[in-house]
Amino acid sequence: MTKAITKQKTKHKLKRKPCLLALGAFAAGFLCSGAKLLGNGFSLGVFAVSVSGVFSPFAILGSFFYYLVSSSLTQGFGRIISSLLIASLFPFLKKHNFFAPMVLSISSCVVMLLAGALECIASGAGSYQIAFTLTDAVICSSLTYMFLSVSEEYTVTRKLRISGADGAFCAVMFMMLVCALSSLPFPLVLGRVAATVVLLFFAKKYHSIGGAVIGVLTACGVALYDPAMSANTLVFASSGLICGAFFVFNDFAGVAALLLSSIVSLTAIGVNSDTFVMFWDIVTGTLISIVLPENVISFGRSYLSTSVSTVDLIGQTASSRLSYAARTLADVRREITVVSSRIEERLREAPPHKKVIENICTMCENYDVCHKRIATTQAAFEILEDIMLSYGQLDRSDIDSYLPHCKKRPILLRAFENAMDELDFEAAGNKGAARMRELLCQQLLSMEQLLDDMSCRVSRIREVDEPLCRRVKELFEINGCRGARVCVYTNENRRRFVEGFINGGFKSDMVRLTVKLSDAVGCDLELPSISTIGKVTRLVFTEKPDLDAEISCCQIPGDGGCCGDTVDTLTLNESERYVLLSDGMGTGELARLDSMFAVDLLSRLISSGVSVKCAGRMVNSALSVRSRDESFSTLDVLHLDLFSHRALFYKSGAAASYIIREGSIIKIRSCSFPAGILADNEPVITDMKVTAGDLLVLTSDGIDEERFMKEYETIPDGLSQCPEKLCGFIAHNFALDEGTAADDITVSVVRLCRSL
Repeated sequence: MTKAITKQKTKHKLKRKPCLLALGAFAAGFLCSGAKLLGNGFSLGVFAVSVSGVFSPFAILGSFFYYLVSSSLTQGFGRIISSLLIASLFPFLKKHNFFAPMVLSISSCVVMLLAGALECIASGAGSYQIAFTLTDAVICSSLTYMFLSVSEEYTVTRKLRISGADGAFCAVMFMMLVCALSSLPFPLVLGRVAATVVLLFFAKKYHSIGGAVIGVLTACGVALYDPAMSANTLVFASSGLICGAFFVFNDFAGVAALLLSSIVSLTAIGVNSDTFVMFWDIVTGTLISIVLPENVISFGRSYLSTSVSTVDLIGQTASSRLSYAARTLADVRREITVVSSRIEERLREAPPHKKVIENICTMCENYDVCHKRIATTQAAFEILEDIMLSYGQLDRSDIDSYLPHCKKRPILLRAFENAMDELDFEAAGNKGAARMRELLCQQLLSMEQLLDDMSCRVSRIREVDEPLCRRVKELFEINGCRGARVCVYTNENRRRFVEGFINGGFKSDMVRLTVKLSDAVGCDLELPSISTIGKVTRLVFTEKPDLDAEISCCQIPGDGGCCGDTVDTLTLNESERYVLLSDGMGTGELARLDSMFAVDLLSRLISSGVSVKCAGRMVNSALSVRSRDESFSTLDVLHLDLFSHRALFYKSGAAASYIIREGSIIKIRSCSFPAGILADNEPVITDMKVTAGDLLVLTSDGIDEERFMKEYETIPDGLSQCPEKLCGFIAHNFALDEGTAADDITVSVVRLCRSL
């Protein structure tokens, strides 16, 4: 695969993740160092250092910066020493494989107790201060264990579980976060502002239970900072319970219920110094929640609020079983390959001249003289074999020349001929068997890839939202679909899907149902793709992508006859589009049959859920055994994912494709063979990021690549907005033979634009 890029310089992208992690460690050290527990300084900054790992120096720097700007460097001296000691332990723990949550938690607890004891002795602290230091160390070390345990689970599953032990750990850490934010000197209580945003999120997702739980946790977190504020903060519990119930109707009802119930509750408690601050905390958090972009909410939905359900476990089990079956097929395929290689080795170990020596020379009385005392005898037999293999026959004069001393020269000629006949017979039989074994291996490999595809599709489901499934099922029943089976899930790209199965056809208003489902799941959904098998109808609603694609094609047959190229477009849903192009070898009807067969089979396999790579392998196998005559064609597939802004080019012997972007052109070509020539023919796959305004051009080999690369700027600007006219312009102006169409010409243009 080669990419030729002209008139555009590529810029190296910086690796932003380490920079963001370092900045996050600094912010965590600064924020946590200001935390207060019951009005006293809290060692939460040491916790931030403990969980920062290799970025602990940045957390220490953030902690030091906080104590410096708050003029409390003396009070925080002991905590900074504890942070430095814990950071110095990291290399030792990693070197000896002790970097585990429990080990790091105990180590940080011991370090904090020692540093706190020395500080208490030096300052002559009383019993209360000693007890607080002990409690402080235990709490921070426990938080370290909780955070590392949850992060380990998240690293493996990419899910932040909020059930079971992990859910309890997350609840404790949320309370500490509210406590730390509330400790910051600010006109508003930032802990309650942030908690309002989280409360609205959970109330919308989990209704009354989610709102009430977040409200109680917020009250506990604020009480840890200042117990005097706990009375007003308890309003969150009742307000979260009420607004969660109203979120069943719509978002506006839930937000309004939170504000009204908070005002009523604060009035009932009585006006005090914290009443108006509390009110503005809730209003500010509500406004932040309203203006948050939808992609941020989707990110939180897919990563921060996922629970492991029975459906998830079944999916993981199914994925594992499919992967195991694929590995079993791979083992069988490897064993067949080993058998083939051993048979070939056995044939190489028994060349014709060795059979002649075994049959003729070993029974001769002069064997020891010829083969042990005359050094040239073995070389002479090998030369005679080479002559036989090269020319297909031996003469008596050849034997007389190279073996003049042999007494059995008259029968050597016949012995060589018999040995060659035996070798040809055995090789012919083995060739047929080897071909069958090769085809069997290819079929096993196709089955292996098919199972892997199914496993990947199951494993791509990152979250199955059970509460939302029940809610969506109610919407189906309200619209007349009784007994519908519904699943709402999120894939690895954080894209939402609603999949429903109903008995019989769908007779309600499809647009109205789509609008209601969009409100329920919190994103814009497309009109569903509908398929019916028997009496069961399947509806798949997908999240609407940012991009849209306009696709046009143009074909010109070579010499005015039948075009041997076949092009087709395939739409699985509004964000997943395919362009399939195949060029049959030669021109005319026979080439057309091969290309039509390849495109039709590709389209059917992709529509059934098979990946392009696996479908291409199946097409390659089918063309290999389709007929005794040569039957092969190129495969050129463009797979567009408009949701993730990606374009994948799959090429098997296909001509170059192009991406025209802002006056520059990117050439994408391959060096693979057409399908049907080799049993093992891997396509060249190119993955490109695309955006609105890009033009993607697929062509057959009737287009002059070099002239198109040099003269693409001659394309009128107005044609870029009309793919249909652009196809015709390219086909008529960039043909390989100007003014004629000696070869078939096919051009397909895809224009990407923002979806409405």
